[in-house]
Amino acid sequence: MKEESERCGVWTKGVGQSDRGKPAFFKVLTDGFATHLRLPPLFIYKFRNRLPESPALTVGTEEEWRVKMEEVGEAQCFTEGWSEFVKDLHLELHNFLVFWFESPSKFLVEVYNEDGSAKILDHLLTKGKVSPKKAYACESDVVPLSSDVHVRKRKAASFSFEMRPFNKYRARIPAPFMRETGLMGIKCLVLKDPQEREWPVLITCHDGTSKDRCDLSKGWTDFRTQNGLLDGDTCTLHYPADGSEEEEEHGGGCLIQVEVTRAGKVSPEKAYARESDVMPLSSDVHIRKRKVASFSIKMRPSNQSRARIPASFMRETEMMGSKSLVLKDPQEREWPVLISCHDGNSKERCDMTKGWSDFRTRNGLVNGDTCTFHYTADGSEEEEHGGGWLLQVEVTRACVRP
Repeated sequence: MKEESERCGVWTKGVGQSDRGKPAFFKVLTDGFATHLRLPPLFIYKFRNRLPESPALTVGTEEEWRVKMEEVGEAQCFTEGWSEFVKDLHLELHNFLVFWFESPSKFLVEVYNEDGSAKILDHLLTKGKVSPKKAYACESDVVPLSSDVHVRKRKAASFSFEMRPFNKYRARIPAPFMRETGLMGIKCLVLKDPQEREWPVLITCHDGTSKDRCDLSKGWTDFRTQNGLLDGDTCTLHYPADGSEEEEEHGGGCLIQVEVTRAGKVSPEKAYARESDVMPLSSDVHIRKRKVASFSIKMRPSNQSRARIPASFMRETEMMGSKSLVLKDPQEREWPVLISCHDGNSKERCDMTKGWSDFRTRNGLVNGDTCTFHYTADGSEEEEHGGGWLLQVEVTRACVRP
């Protein structure tokens, strides 16, 4: 399960200002959401002097749900009144909620389904909960139309970009693409990768002279890492037209199909394989199961920017020739790392290079600490990761730190 930090967040600009001009935070509903909702610590820290004990929640109508804000464990949560809000809106596990801090006493809440489409709240109309004057929707919402209303069909559109170092955490979406597809103004969409897996991703739009600039932000890093995207790879994003098979199958949501073209073709002789590549196999091909294996290194000054991987480990796990892997640290965070192998007499020497420094720094590794890298066999945790080169890292500190 992902950490709490990956399930909630704070959109800030300046001092806690979102691109809508108001402070905001978002939450993905996880287990236990029906009784209380934990609020992001950063949001509480920034606005604790402005937050009331019993704020009101609204979905853009005159109706309000009063909730109590109090400490549960070590976190501030919505408690009393929250269950009624959940029940009235028919909230479900993995729904995505955006809370806009409209005033010192009120939050405006936008609700999205797991696939990125706006949640339909028509059932509240009969209860007097929703005013028909206000609607917050993305293009997948259903709007009753009279016969004389002209509906413009969305066209199929696509754009491509080549992976660069600045695409590590976000990727630009061209403004013409957003306008042509009618996506301008939405807050999230779903990327479908070449393996047909779907990834919800937030869209961040910028104010000022670049107001039409939109980026794929929260969720993009997971998509990039799990699909093994490296500098030089090309991503082509396709948006289906109205009525297409892809759109109907997804229920009319904000779905973008992603095609990946690798920077270089793989030579069969060299067997340079990436974890996201899929090779069709005939029935007579023998697959040798990879074994559980591990190795340890003690942190030295020479490990500041790279770390050696023993050749015996590479051969035993059949990783020899791989260009990248993913390290999972003790906090269950995943770090993509490139592998650099050397020619000459040391041709079997392989090092973890680009990405290793980030892993070392963020995990506070210092000289004397010991890192043990564990590789799981086929059919265990590897399957959960999609068949990639995933190494679990265990850290033993040289001494206990305060």
